[in-house]
Amino acid sequence: MALRISGLAKVATDPEMVDVGDQYRILKCRIFSDRVGMFGKRNEGVVDDFPMELFGRKDKPMPKLNLGDKIYVEGRLIMDQYKHEGQPRKSYMVVAEVIRPLGGTTAPTPEPKPEPEPDPMDSADIPF
Repeated sequence: MALRISGLAKVATDPEMVDVGDQYRILKCRIFSDRVGMFGKRNEGVVDDFPMELFGRKDKPMPKLNLGDKIYVEGRLIMDQYKHEGQPRKSYMVVAEVIRPLGGTTAPTPEPKPEPEPDPMDSADIPF
């Protein structure tokens, strides 16, 4: 069973690129998002966490993602039902069709370069 989805999320694990054959690759990571309830109201403190995969060709660029990046995702939410020790279970996975990095990240930013020290020579020291 698959459900069409679109929304905002954050990258929860370091993304991994996996080559599949000679022409394809898969971008794998986990994403999380605040749960939105009925009528668009946010359920504070409730977070959904899913594995995500984006399939692509090796000759096409894939988005560069880092841990903590904010992204927009469009795709399908796939539900799988199985039994574990006789108990029925469900698992979910996002199969992304579009991923757009939104620029926000929690990754460390590079430190600014120190300003050069002023020249110790004073204008009064110039002989002319």
